[in-house]
Amino acid sequence: MGPTLFFPGIDFAPYPGHILGMTWLYIILWIMIGVSSLLAGLTTLLFYYDNYNTYGPEELHRRTGVSMPVLFLRTLGQTLLSQLIVSVTYPFGYIKPLWFRPPDVAIRQPRSSNPGHAEPRPPVLLIHGLYHNASAWVYMKYRLRQAGYEHIFAYSYFSFFQDFFHLTRVLANKVEELRSYFPDTKLVLMGHSLGALTIRAYMASLESQDKIAAAVALAAPHQGSRLAALGFGGLARSLMYKGELITALEQADQPASAPCLSIASPVDEFVLPLDATFLPRAQELGWTEQTGPSIPHVSLLFSPKTADMSLAFLDKVLAEN
Repeated sequence: MGPTLFFPGIDFAPYPGHILGMTWLYIILWIMIGVSSLLAGLTTLLFYYDNYNTYGPEELHRRTGVSMPVLFLRTLGQTLLSQLIVSVTYPFGYIKPLWFRPPDVAIRQPRSSNPGHAEPRPPVLLIHGLYHNASAWVYMKYRLRQAGYEHIFAYSYFSFFQDFFHLTRVLANKVEELRSYFPDTKLVLMGHSLGALTIRAYMASLESQDKIAAAVALAAPHQGSRLAALGFGGLARSLMYKGELITALEQADQPASAPCLSIASPVDEFVLPLDATFLPRAQELGWTEQTGPSIPHVSLLFSPKTADMSLAFLDKVLAEN
């Protein structure tokens, strides 16, 4: 085998196994880039089309602060970048010991590893969104550790052949499992997208009473999304904008059992229309709503500003309790 396209002038003949492995690596890489580009382009076009027809150009400009061409190109670029990050980190989400490992008995008592925090930091449970896995939290887990949270857990679930209420039951079971490791300790919940919606349902249930210290929801489709009509699987399609599931959640809504924060992006290309990110009767239900950075749906997971907002809320709640 002579010189290659990627390394001209270098003869890899003595290393056939190496070049074969590199070839497959490049093929997989370009497939990932192609799929990410296609998904980014499709969701950005649908975001632009749906919100342009729902709100009109003047209202979109008022909400986003930029012109339509700039909004389209910026959303496309940020979506592509976040999808590439997801593609690279996704395989690590299925290595369970990286995300959900029972703590040793000797260190089960929560304590602060940050000298700046006099009070112990409670355990944190992270719940990812549709089609994702525990790798969604690679950046947020880092930020939580930097803030003094020692015990951080995330789990992966399958996005097919199960319904929303099964996922809510999975969350409840994970809470009970963590409380068996940390008796008499309230947990912090943090979810993204569908994971945030399961937190909303759980926090409205009697089962969550006296178990949760605070909850944070990122990019929650509180009123569903029109994009769900194109989803793969019944779970995805159940998230239709103001559909049966959303109606059932609204009917079951009760004041949350602990302080809750919902962070939404003003340019969320997965939650259509934009107003679907807002929770009806939020204040009455014990939820604080904040507008996050103007970045796409998945990008909220990797945003320093999102992490800052989440940690500031947790600091405030924990200081008051």
